[in-house]
Amino acid sequence: MAIHNKLILIVEANAGDVRLFREAFTEIGARHDIIVANDGDAVLELLAAKSSAGTARLPDVIFLALRLPKVSAAEVLSKIKNDPLWGAIPLVVFYNSAAPAEIAEAEHLGADCCVHRPEDFDEFCDLLIELDRRWLASPAR
Repeated sequence: MAIHNKLILIVEANAGDVRLFREAFTEIGARHDIIVANDGDAVLELLAAKSSAGTARLPDVIFLALRLPKVSAAEVLSKIKNDPLWGAIPLVVFYNSAAPAEIAEAEHLGADCCVHRPEDFDEFCDLLIELDRRWLASPAR
């Protein structure tokens, strides 16, 4: 059986935040494969294409920004968690600023974890280390 790096799907519209994720994973020494969807439509299309391909690898974890263009994060979260194939993928919601009601809705819709994205790079790296241990430490699928 081939051993693969873990596959992370980052759903984020802000290119600077995507770059931050990539730099932080490099900084902490995590060698994961990263794919990016820039809006709610794109993530749903990407997952549908991977599912219909049959042999395509689904992500091992999804990092979802709470605020997305086109299709809302709440709708994306609901569709992912209610899908028989995608629903088991751990989904971590990231937010910079959010009303408590938005966070509660994400949790109600099935987010496995909701976390505030720190502004400080070192704190962000520390957070990714914890998330890496929690969601990506198991053997590759």
